[in-house]
Amino acid sequence: MNQREHRFQHWCCEYLDRALLTDVPVWFTSIESGSYMQDATKEQRFAWEGHRKYRGIKPCHLDLYVYQKPLFAQFELKVGTNKLTSGQRVTIRLLRDRDIPTGCAYTLREFHSLLVASGFRLHGNAENILKEVELRLAAAEGRAVTATPPKAKGRPPRADYSHRGDRRRDDALMSEEAFEDVCKLNDPA
Repeated sequence: MNQREHRFQHWCCEYLDRALLTDVPVWFTSIESGSYMQDATKEQRFAWEGHRKYRGIKPCHLDLYVYQKPLFAQFELKVGTNKLTSGQRVTIRLLRDRDIPTGCAYTLREFHSLLVASGFRLHGNAENILKEVELRLAAAEGRAVTATPPKAKGRPPRADYSHRGDRRRDDALMSEEAFEDVCKLNDPA
């Protein structure tokens, strides 16, 4: 499972949700192309692929389908050094042969360019939306990388709680004084 690609798909859909004009029917979806089943045995993978074939799921379809009447397009989304598989290249070629807009994007900006080149009508503020979503994706990537902080060695130092009661008492007095001040303000006399 490639978490980075899943995050990229999520933010592409967030961008579509905000940037595509909706004055005509609009529909888009990410497609679950199936997982590699890393921990499965070879036989389990073959059985799963057979089950997917039985359900009518075709191999090598692309990650994202976008429809904005009258346009329909399919896009493959990749991250890092991932390359198109030979089956995905064939799918893209077959779609282009049938005049269906398609392409592969490694960044949100490339995805935006594919949408514009395909003729999709975008919000007038799409460029600013794109910049915001790019920043949010970058932040999500940063969180994902630093999600597990390194374990500290030894026992953490104890916090000093010696003056805790004083602070609580001060807070209580402040709230009583603030309450009395409000009562004076509301008192008509």
